[in-house]
Amino acid sequence: MGRQLAQQANNPALWRECGTILETMQQMPEAAEMYEAAGMIEKAASIHIASKNFAAAQPLMAQVTSAKLQLQYAKAKESEGRWGDATAAYEAAGDLDNVVRLCLDKLNDLRRACTITRKSHSTTAAAHMARYCLEAGDVALAVEFLLLAGQMDQAFDVAAAQGQMDAFAQLVSRNIKAPEEMTRVAQYYDQRGEPEKAADIWAKAGQPERAVMLYLQVGMLS
Repeated sequence: MGRQLAQQANNPALWRECGTILETMQQMPEAAEMYEAAGMIEKAASIHIASKNFAAAQPLMAQVTSAKLQLQYAKAKESEGRWGDATAAYEAAGDLDNVVRLCLDKLNDLRRACTITRKSHSTTAAAHMARYCLEAGDVALAVEFLLLAGQMDQAFDVAAAQGQMDAFAQLVSRNIKAPEEMTRVAQYYDQRGEPEKAADIWAKAGQPERAVMLYLQVGMLS
């Protein structure tokens, strides 16, 4: 009867006080209801999540800004196999590595995973992307994400073994912090007898003399 009277009153302070009393009495669903009425959405959501009443928490989560609560909710949804809900909650929590993981492992959403990883520059997400792409046979993407993950040697080896050195060279040439990789690519083309490509890379690597000599070999200087 008292809770019904409180609900009828247009008094957020009273609702908040009732929520506190009900929480003390361990009447958690009723306490959450009072807190929600008082506008204390995160408090209500935290009670529902702690009570594992995720169905009651779900309509409140769009208004929850607490990363901790979103993360708790995400883990709960993942344990239920609700991949879409879990992904949305991980994203709301700012946990993009787990968003990428679920996009790849559960939702088969490579496009979204690529977009997020390229924006976040997370080495963890990039490593996961590289493994996924290698298993899927997408070597060019695998090389891109191996580089983003900082796995230069593996990226070079994969590119060399799978005939994707042109893609590797293009990606590395965008990174001015990796001149040693440009040198390695130029040497690779030298050894394969591709002087024109080697010359292009030597030029980008800041060694114009070597580039000129190779351009001369292929008659590209006018």
